[in-house]
Formats: sequence, structure tokens, C-alpha cells
Amino acid sequence: MREPNGVLVMTTCKCREHGTNLVMTRKWFDETLQGKIAQGARQERYRVVELLKGLRFTFIDGVQRINLSKDDLVALVRGEEND
Repeated sequence: MREPNGVLVMTTCKCREHGTNLVMTRKWFDETLQGKIAQGARQERYRVVELLKGLRFTFIDGVQRINLSKDDLVALVRGEEND
């Protein structure tokens, strides 16, 4: 369904659980999508922080340093092992 100016106000999507079509307002869909994006960003920040907390630090002149190559860091963030 569209408003007279052509803006989509209703949309449908296939429900994965029940295999039925759901009808929703565009505003509800956008708000739900933004909530899921924000949740994913929070989870990713948490994952990266937990990775960093597990690394070994050394102190040099009162500054904490991580001894890790660029390739090792990229692999760590991707959740891979760098051989």
C-alpha cells in the first residue's frame, strides 16, 4: 500500500517460522530493522572487547602494548586462526 505521494506505508515479508506472509507498516519495519542493526553492533563491540581482553599486554614506559602482527590482528577480529 502506498500513500498518494508514492511512499510505501505497508509491506509484506515471509515469516520463516510459520511460512506465512506478514503485513506490517513501513514505520514498524524500519524501527525493527534499526533495532536489529543496533543489537548486532552491540554484539560485535562486545566480541571485539572480549578478544582484546584475552590478549597479553606488556608495559613499556607505563604504556600497555600488544605484541601482535597486523595479520594476526585481522585473523583475530575475523574469528580465524592465523598460521
